[in-house]
Amino acid sequence: MNIRVLHVNHTALVGGAEHSLLELLSVLPTQGRALACPEGDLAARARALGVTVMEIPQTEASFRLHPVQTPAAIVSLAAAAAAVRSRARLLGADIVHANSVRAGLTAAGTRALGGPPVVTHVRDVLPSSRPARAVRAGVSAGTAHMIAISRYVAERFAPGASDDRLTVIDNPVDTRRFRPDPQARTEVRAELGIPETAETLAVLGQLTPWKAQDDAIRVLAQLRDGRPHARLLIVGGATFVSRSTRFDNRAYERRLHELVDREGLRDAVHFLGTRNDPERIMAAADVLLVPSHEEPFGRTVIEALSMRLPVLATDTGGPAEILRTPSDGFVLPPGRPHQWAQACLKLLERTPTDGQEDPRAYAERRFSPERHAAAIERVYSLVVDA
Repeated sequence: MNIRVLHVNHTALVGGAEHSLLELLSVLPTQGRALACPEGDLAARARALGVTVMEIPQTEASFRLHPVQTPAAIVSLAAAAAAVRSRARLLGADIVHANSVRAGLTAAGTRALGGPPVVTHVRDVLPSSRPARAVRAGVSAGTAHMIAISRYVAERFAPGASDDRLTVIDNPVDTRRFRPDPQARTEVRAELGIPETAETLAVLGQLTPWKAQDDAIRVLAQLRDGRPHARLLIVGGATFVSRSTRFDNRAYERRLHELVDREGLRDAVHFLGTRNDPERIMAAADVLLVPSHEEPFGRTVIEALSMRLPVLATDTGGPAEILRTPSDGFVLPPGRPHQWAQACLKLLERTPTDGQEDPRAYAERRFSPERHAAAIERVYSLVVDA
């Protein structure tokens, strides 16, 4: 059965959700599929995969009340919904697949306008505010089926939802791209002036308070008491800076630099900005840190597994559902730098454990794009056949 699907993304920027969408689009056949999104980086990358792109307005919906921004968000959602309805009709879509909760709000409006049934990909843990509760209610009411990226996300977005309305599907990883690479390790360390013997930690992700790069800096400060040559690579920028964003990410980036100076770590912390080669940075690292206050899934976790890079991650959210401790690393409560530094030492000093499935083989088996796409297509069939 050829199901025609219109994928919808609310922003032109490329973050974790968009990387997962691009992985899906790279595996699915392009015939009978299109992407509706604003013009920009995502649209260009999708076209490079041979995907038809249909432009829609950017959606600036916020999860907080504001006397000016909230009415403006409602107007933008209505405009985007009308645009998506038009694109769905043009494609002859059987399903609209919203790639985020914000896209789900738009798609729910499309459904109210007589559009096809909606599948919403829930990738975020929303705050407990009144606007966020309204968002959950609106998305749930306008969605035929929800896909959550972890059980943690599912339980917080739609507690008690039945299996015929919600499915948990892991994000995918391209193990052909994320693979051990000794040459990249040598090259990146040479570029950054990092000695081969220097213990090197890495944290990758957008610069925003809930990602807790500040705690990664504190972990390094603790670690350098016994490992004075240790380094930290911080990859990512203050990507999301619109007025609808929950946090002032530019101010947070400034505070990170101030913290580095206060800790006397200017020579040890490398701010690398947004990169298109995260696999090369991981190749240069000895331990990946995921210190988020809560992490809905943790794409970098499965990328690190594919590269056989040990991981130290928050125990709040998706990483605890992914990591097989202690063979792949550890999960710990966030916000405890001393405890994290001690765990880092254990990972740096450990030797491989015999008798356990290789982390890369585990990543290939559980998180392959093909397996991910097959699970998504089963949801499409369930919705169309309902």
